[in-house]
Amino acid sequence: MYRLQRPRAAVPYGLRRWHLAALPVLIAVAVGIVPLPAGWPYWVDHPGSAILAVIMPASLAGAGLLLAQGTGSRKTGLLFVTAAVLYAVGWVLARDTGLYPLISEYTQSVFFLTLGVGILLHGRSRFDRWYEWAWVAEALVILLGAQVAVTLTVAPEQVGYAPDVVWFDVGVAPEVGALVSEGAAVAYVVLAVTFVLVLVLQQRRPSTRGPRNGVAVLMVSGVFAVAASVIQYPIMSAGTTLSAIIAARSAQGTAAILLPLTLFAAALRTAWVENTVAAQLITRIGHATPDSVQRALGAVLRDPGLEVWYWIPGATAFVDKDGRIRRPEAFAPTDLEIRTLDGEPLAVCVPGALPASGDAVLAVAFEACASALQAVQLQLVHAEEMRDVQDRLMAAEDDGRKELARDLHDGVQQDLAALRLQLTGLIGQAEPGATRDRLRECGERVVAVIEQVRAISRGLHPTSLAHDGLAGALEEAAESFGRRIRLDVPAERFAPRLELAMYYILSEALTNVIKHAEAESVYVRVELARHAVVGEVVDDGCGGAVITLGGGLHGVEDRVRALRGRFELASRAGQGTRLTVTFPLIGATS
Repeated sequence: MYRLQRPRAAVPYGLRRWHLAALPVLIAVAVGIVPLPAGWPYWVDHPGSAILAVIMPASLAGAGLLLAQGTGSRKTGLLFVTAAVLYAVGWVLARDTGLYPLISEYTQSVFFLTLGVGILLHGRSRFDRWYEWAWVAEALVILLGAQVAVTLTVAPEQVGYAPDVVWFDVGVAPEVGALVSEGAAVAYVVLAVTFVLVLVLQQRRPSTRGPRNGVAVLMVSGVFAVAASVIQYPIMSAGTTLSAIIAARSAQGTAAILLPLTLFAAALRTAWVENTVAAQLITRIGHATPDSVQRALGAVLRDPGLEVWYWIPGATAFVDKDGRIRRPEAFAPTDLEIRTLDGEPLAVCVPGALPASGDAVLAVAFEACASALQAVQLQLVHAEEMRDVQDRLMAAEDDGRKELARDLHDGVQQDLAALRLQLTGLIGQAEPGATRDRLRECGERVVAVIEQVRAISRGLHPTSLAHDGLAGALEEAAESFGRRIRLDVPAERFAPRLELAMYYILSEALTNVIKHAEAESVYVRVELARHAVVGEVVDDGCGGAVITLGGGLHGVEDRVRALRGRFELASRAGQGTRLTVTFPLIGATS
């Protein structure tokens, strides 16, 4: 769920610029300078290592602080700053006396663990794949467990430290210590390989909570992990000197410099995308309509199949851009609900594919089009109110038609039938001549009127619709037209309201064909599609049909709209006419 944010209080430009640029730089420089005083005697003879010892934590801290200011990589940024501090502290503790070596070894392990978790969390808010959590557990066991095993079984002088430093050596045989060191070195390589595997899986199966990591981030992270484990391998063997350990850590730091630079470049690209999203949306939306907002969001978020559904309080449901009802139980886990400042439902963004943009880009997009979303919601609420009024008017019209049809059938038609019987009796009593002929003529006219009344009554509300369904009612209507009409209507029953609407619409279309189309053949089809009923009337007449205000087709369009249907008319001059209506299913079929 995403809730629109209140506008932030204005911050003076100079202060904002200082906060966003100068403060991270100052902190990064401070973290980078930390190792210099501690290792100064060593740096005099190793100026290259000194430069790397400054650049590595400074660049890592700077990139971390910049990443922490974004919504999509905040945790990665904080973990990078922590890793930078640990790396700097590791150099401070690089002293061959007391507790320093022991603490330095564990600091190095925590540094790699923090850095690895930060890379895996890049662009997402939390882990949501089992293999990500599995790697974290593996890293804890190997980085900390192997370090404990080494300090328990290997003497400090065997790994380059003075014999009198504080150590956990329990005095096992040197051969055992060598095996433990060899096993720890192999475990580090295995950890690096599984880390690369997790990165590849993240690339192939991106999280729904964040963007896919770029290929550059994937490659640099993988190269660093493998290089760090390979560099670590030789210094795990017995007989390593302190100089070798420092050189190895310098080499690892050199490989790690590429990480913050790559992620910083990725962060700059994300920031550029976020800054252009708002301008692109405003330009693409123009006048806010359901179609324009949906198309603009789909284009900017690179998801052409994206849909936006809007909350209609009166209907206690969401509707799509075509006014079709969408119930909350139909939502998928990837759908993102958007709420107003007060927490009220506003819309639901339904992606057509896995999101190509992260949380930060989505947040910027929704904030940029917030006013457009609210404007469209008001449009659809108004349309829903008009549809409700139209629906009630048509329901009243249908009730009136039914009542009038019943009055014609039970009143006028019965009276005419009685009059016909009386005329038949009078004809039998009258003597042959002009009077008898006139009575017979009146009887025939009464029969014709009865047929007309029956046709009017059937047109108002066919009794066969209730008994035989849509198929029977349309068959009866087709016979009354006296033309060759081919029917393809299933015997399946639908909700009474839907059957009545479909009957009126198809009957009106047939009336137009008979009156205006000059068609040789007419085809009427009703089909049950997925969650919808489709009705179609096709003729080979003169074509050129148009919808005019107050005309029959205009009434058809109104009736279709009232039932949330879709109306399509294809009629080119000389090429016949195809009228198609699609209704969502109302109630259950029987």
